[in-house]
Amino acid sequence: MFESDRFTHCAARLGGGLVTVAWRALGIVIFASLPILEPLVRVVLSTLATVGLLMTLIVGVLGRAAHFPTVLMFCMSIGCFLLLALYYWILRSFGEL
Repeated sequence: MFESDRFTHCAARLGGGLVTVAWRALGIVIFASLPILEPLVRVVLSTLATVGLLMTLIVGVLGRAAHFPTVLMFCMSIGCFLLLALYYWILRSFGEL
């Protein structure tokens, strides 16, 4: 009975160690690809957010277009800024591994 408890304990520690190693390896792969994609993600998301806010301001507010989705356009622009912030947060959190 004592031997099976010790075996279970060793198997659990080994399994936990393997999960930790696999998680670190996955983190390294993700962290290696995130900085490579960073310039593209930054340009695309910041451009979409800026153009969306300008379109909302010019067409939706100043132009008073009848069927222009002002609120939707504003929310999508803010969403692009938030996605960019989330991307940088993920990049920083994987950098700490």
